[in-house]
Amino acid sequence: MKPGKRMRWIAMITLILGILLAVLAYVAQISHWQHAQTAMTFGFIGYILIISAVAYLLLQLLREWSGENEAYIHPD
Repeated sequence: MKPGKRMRWIAMITLILGILLAVLAYVAQISHWQHAQTAMTFGFIGYILIISAVAYLLLQLLREWSGENEAYIHPD
């Protein structure tokens, strides 16, 4: 597996894990769990994971798009 594909796979797993943690925090808040504060902490961690994974995936997408346009740039 290429390093770029491996990182994309890790980013997707991180995104899914972050979504699951955020949903857990939401359910804990709605259900008034006894340890809801701990679940809210995990929810915050989930939000950080989501933001990090999306940022990485968007940067990779921009990098791929910019690589396609390099063929059209003519040096002077």
